[in-house]
Amino acid sequence: MKKVFVILLASLAFVSCVQLLESPVTDDSDPEFKVSLTVDRDGAFDTPVGTKATVKSAWATGDVIFVFFKMAVAPKYLEIKRTRSGWASTPKNGLQISDLGESGEMTALYMPYGNDIEISGKDGNFYFSRTYSGLFYVTESVPYTVEDKELKGALNLSAPPLSGNDKFIHFDISGYDRHRYVMYQDYVKPLTIGGMNSFFQLKYQSGSAGDAIEGYIDDANGIVSFSGILDERFVGNSADFEFSINDVTDRVLYTRDAGVRTLSESKYIGIGSLADAKCWIATEYVPLVTIGSELLCWARKNLGATAESGEGSYGYFYSWCDLNGYPLQGTFGHYSCEHAFNPFPYVTPEDDVAHHVLKGLWRMPSYYEMHKLVEMLNAGDELYWVRKGSHATVSFGHQLINEKTGESVFLPGTGVVIGNEPNGQGQYGEYWMAAYNNLSLEYSVIKVKASGNDGFGRAIRPVFTVKSL
Repeated sequence: MKKVFVILLASLAFVSCVQLLESPVTDDSDPEFKVSLTVDRDGAFDTPVGTKATVKSAWATGDVIFVFFKMAVAPKYLEIKRTRSGWASTPKNGLQISDLGESGEMTALYMPYGNDIEISGKDGNFYFSRTYSGLFYVTESVPYTVEDKELKGALNLSAPPLSGNDKFIHFDISGYDRHRYVMYQDYVKPLTIGGMNSFFQLKYQSGSAGDAIEGYIDDANGIVSFSGILDERFVGNSADFEFSINDVTDRVLYTRDAGVRTLSESKYIGIGSLADAKCWIATEYVPLVTIGSELLCWARKNLGATAESGEGSYGYFYSWCDLNGYPLQGTFGHYSCEHAFNPFPYVTPEDDVAHHVLKGLWRMPSYYEMHKLVEMLNAGDELYWVRKGSHATVSFGHQLINEKTGESVFLPGTGVVIGNEPNGQGQYGEYWMAAYNNLSLEYSVIKVKASGNDGFGRAIRPVFTVKSL
């Protein structure tokens, strides 16, 4: 049955939510330092349609706004914190009212999930105690005055300005546990800030589209929040928005396809609850080994399998480039790609059945990955393998083990299907790769070999790669 997934979009709507700083608190280091500022946040991402409110849609206790002054040398700044009774202002790192003169310019920064950040300074630069990659609001170079030792002005905070045609984009999910979550999306790149330079410009750093975006847990709204930049190359273009949410704590990759969308403006996108099995595919994985510069992660089970070993562990069998798998007693010889029987084909993304079924980062393993894997297994350095179970039984297979980390995956002896006939189950195993080769598990050896026949039904073990977890 065809499944249709819907994402809800809400365009930017600048709805003012002005808050006056009530009962400012003086700092013991300068009892005459008084603060009278108004705080205005544009509400651009506060109220998405049809989902829970996000990004602390109301000011929350513990929220912190950092205020920097061009006349005050780093590391001096003003911290404004939301308390149960209102706002409290605290001059930090020796900031005095005399540092501000009679007037000047200030820059303010609000990071909804950055209230644990400490700020230091060196050589006129401000440094954050950790980099921040969530949504933030900023107002830059706005005027202030000082009258009778009282700081006056207005902080009109809004979503950050971006260069070129990049657009700020924000996502959330619900149905989470208190785990660490990372999102991967092919058209969105992370944006991090780590401080402010001596010219009072925030120090931004953007990654590449598809890089990991760290999630922030917002218990008050029951969501995990992700923020990044919609790369300008994709702004205004129709794209199939597939999402991969990595629960690093439990080592489960949640994937879904939210359908084709065209995004031309900064957006809030609600991508649903992880508990909704109709939307999300949850697949357990093992971070097995580093190959090249990337960590190769394996699904715990074969594609279509219901168990890691024993009954139900073989999964479905596939002809070369076939998107329609069949159980062991199925009918084979169905082809869905034009290059069947080509002696040296490579699977295209459209013909990659692991990606077709599981979405997101999942795919078939490449020849390079399997070749390097077998090299490492035979070298006995970091990886090794052992035969498991009795020969010619459903429990027979090979376990690949990382000696350094203790991580392992089990590959059952699936055999192959020739025509409509099962062959060699429990004696050996053959697994398709993204090149016209297979990973062959024989009784006494594991090797990569030419596949020989497009029509043989072979098992598939999905993989994905990331730079790190």
